[in-house]
Amino acid sequence: MANTGKVYNNDGDNLVVASGGTLDIESGGALEIAGVAITASAAEINTLDNVTGGAAAASKAVVLDSAKNVSGVKLTDAQHVFTVGTHDYAGAAVAWTLSAAELLKTVHKPTNANGNCDAIIPATAGIPYVFINGTGQALTVKTAAGTGPTIANGKACIVMADGTNVIALASASA
Repeated sequence: MANTGKVYNNDGDNLVVASGGTLDIESGGALEIAGVAITASAAEINTLDNVTGGAAAASKAVVLDSAKNVSGVKLTDAQHVFTVGTHDYAGAAVAWTLSAAELLKTVHKPTNANGNCDAIIPATAGIPYVFINGTGQALTVKTAAGTGPTIANGKACIVMADGTNVIALASASA
């Protein structure tokens, strides 16, 4: 007997949806792959349609590229506005080791030192920090056991640890 429908069994083993056909799973039914139900809605699955890994697009899912990067994301809500971390040396010149909470901030502005002072960051490579020196003195940003750049009072510097020492990525020269 000839089959003229758009959805049919082909030789009893394969369910075929021909061009122009629709497979509609009614409410209460389930679609499974290897015994695991697919629970995403059609709208959720469509969010992945035409997604390019590593590139953000409006109303689409964000998928990392093979290097775990993504570009084109704009954070516009108030909770993603960063604040400048401050530290008051309180008229002293002792080494300041940034706390776990302080390390969550990217920008730091220490103040009020009575002599050259140090800011100590972890040796973990690859995490940039910005230091704006408002201490009134020279500020050296370094790791606990390493060296680092000295920032003149009133100047700023972007720094990063390399695993041992701190290096300046960019600094204000004027």
